[in-house]
Amino acid sequence: MAKISTHILDGTNGSHAAGIPVIFKSCETGKILFATQTDEGGRLTQKVPASELEKSTIYELLFEVENYWIGLGHSNSETIPQIALRFRINDTDGVFHMPIILSPNSYSTWKSA
Repeated sequence: MAKISTHILDGTNGSHAAGIPVIFKSCETGKILFATQTDEGGRLTQKVPASELEKSTIYELLFEVENYWIGLGHSNSETIPQIALRFRINDTDGVFHMPIILSPNSYSTWKSA
């Protein structure tokens, strides 16, 4: 079973970005493996059965961030609406952690195990 996780921090004030919708899907087939949102601490951890994953396939974590910023008073013309992180899964029992530091018009991310 693979573990997919993230932690999103609001780079404008250092708070946790709660309630951001997240979709995890296969880029090859388009199959959605989960759709959920970050918790109050801006975190998300989901387990995906190894039988649902294909080795060497590229997967995408899609973060719908626009409404988060609109809720904080930003207009949609000044925000990035989505963040798409694509990565290859070579170990269907691995741990894949992709934290994000988020601003209305930029973000920083990295992949860690």
